[in-house]
Amino acid sequence: MATVHQGHVLIHEANIYNIQGDYHDHRETHEHREPIYYAEPQSMFNSSTASLPFVDPRYELRPSSPNPVLFPTESALSSQGQRPPLCVPRSFKRKRTTGGNPQPGEEPSPPAPPFEGAREVNIGVYNQIVHNHRCSSGKSSTTPWDRLLKHVVDGAVHDSDERSDAPKCHPKTRRAIQGEIRTWMGGEVVDEDPEKILWISGPAGTGKTAIVGTVADTCHADGSLAAAFFFSATSKSPLRKSKRGFITSLAYQLMHHEKIVGYREEVLAAIDNDPKIFDKSLGSQLESLILNPLRKVKGRSDPSQWPRGIVIDGVDECDVDMDAPSGSTESLASTISMEQVHEDIVSTLLKAAHDPAFPFRILVASRPEPAIRELLSSTSLNIVKKVFLDEKYNADADIALYLKAKFASLRLRYGLPKSWAGESVVSRLVRSASGQFVYVSTAMRFIQAPNTHPPDQLTLLLRWEDSQKGQCPLSQLDELYRKILFTSPNPVLAVTWIHAILELQSENNDNLTVVKAFLESRPGEAEYLLRNLSSLLCENEEGTAYRFFHKSLLDFLASETRCGDLYVSPETVTKFLQGRWHTILKSELPTPRMD
Repeated sequence: MATVHQGHVLIHEANIYNIQGDYHDHRETHEHREPIYYAEPQSMFNSSTASLPFVDPRYELRPSSPNPVLFPTESALSSQGQRPPLCVPRSFKRKRTTGGNPQPGEEPSPPAPPFEGAREVNIGVYNQIVHNHRCSSGKSSTTPWDRLLKHVVDGAVHDSDERSDAPKCHPKTRRAIQGEIRTWMGGEVVDEDPEKILWISGPAGTGKTAIVGTVADTCHADGSLAAAFFFSATSKSPLRKSKRGFITSLAYQLMHHEKIVGYREEVLAAIDNDPKIFDKSLGSQLESLILNPLRKVKGRSDPSQWPRGIVIDGVDECDVDMDAPSGSTESLASTISMEQVHEDIVSTLLKAAHDPAFPFRILVASRPEPAIRELLSSTSLNIVKKVFLDEKYNADADIALYLKAKFASLRLRYGLPKSWAGESVVSRLVRSASGQFVYVSTAMRFIQAPNTHPPDQLTLLLRWEDSQKGQCPLSQLDELYRKILFTSPNPVLAVTWIHAILELQSENNDNLTVVKAFLESRPGEAEYLLRNLSSLLCENEEGTAYRFFHKSLLDFLASETRCGDLYVSPETVTKFLQGRWHTILKSELPTPRMD
């Protein structure tokens, strides 16, 4: 139905859907080269060269009286196998012609001006017809570039806004391991030294993410970073804990390097040739979007001038993707284990490293999870260099440097005496950390928490440590988490909230106000419960989600043995969320009248 309003013509969206049904039948019964009729302001077509910027390049706009028409170009017809040209469905065209349907042997009647006297006419039916045509020929209505962008995980890129406050190495710390990585990454790959993958591993809290994040920034600054992907189990974006956008995000970043001449065009051509590549396995995506394009551009530029390093962090934090689209390799997520996900990622990286067309070196950081360890340790060829973060890299000295710098900053900010938090305090915290940077970073966040006095916080922290003397390093971290959680007025409810927040944010809810409103049984409850836990979680800078500082907290909360009386089971969390739904629905529904 068309509506004329003050000289404008509006074609309601319902009309677009109404014409879909008989479009294909119409195409199949008309073999003559019939034009598309397209209405626009008549003033646009005074010139014989009139054109529209949004018209598909496979069609040419020909000025004609009374209306301009669109014809498929000769090149489009020849390249598409002489498909019948795009044309207007009968049901729509019949309403716009004056002579009725043509009889056998007669030419179709010319269309009458459909909106005579109207101004600024814009019929949106054209785009829907193009969509139908492309769907019938297996092509998508969007460009390859647009389709690729939909599968890029923005937050996983090293310099994304989501990672703006990600952990980085403090100046003058972790120099030995950073130097080793940079030396390896800048070296040439020769037969005597075929190692194309460097695996940084170590227990939770040893600073792996901070190290590779700092290396990525350094490589980006000097132009040697080709691509990066940072998985994260604590991100509000489900895609950062999924393998779904892994290869596509790497390919997207490689496309931005002008020195890899021709790569961008080859990737876009591959997507245009196979629009469903995004639903295929990682191995297939690697072949189509990275390896095969690299083979095709061989000889167009000098690989020695390309950026050399690809950085992958947190492979162990990638989980089963329960939200994979139907038809994709992960749509059967219930039958896939986390170990299989890890195997898929590592196997894909090994496949790339083995291929002669792949000139890059891959830095991988993860915990030594079984599937990852077995694949990277048992590979038949010696292409993996392994580095385990242990005493060899003197983490204690780096932790001491970090603590001294932080305490000096607090003394300056609060006007504290030079004797406060001296060498003896630093030594105690270093011993308690036992090489775990996550311990001292959590401790420092507790000491300088908002609305607190650092000397009081430090005294409380040291008192907790005295009660844990002689315990193993993991117990020290667990006890620190327990003590902080018990500063909440209702620790068990606070833990329940933490689980619920993780559940809600995993549903890609990026509205913190909605999350709070859902969880709160009374106004201000979020501030009441979580205010003292700012060293464990806080609102991000945009105020759109809660940010968890380290995955080791989630590991702690998931273990009944480690949590003790703070443990909250998944069943309890589910009941809590169901209860909140029931309460909200009950309060929103009108009370039934009793007549």
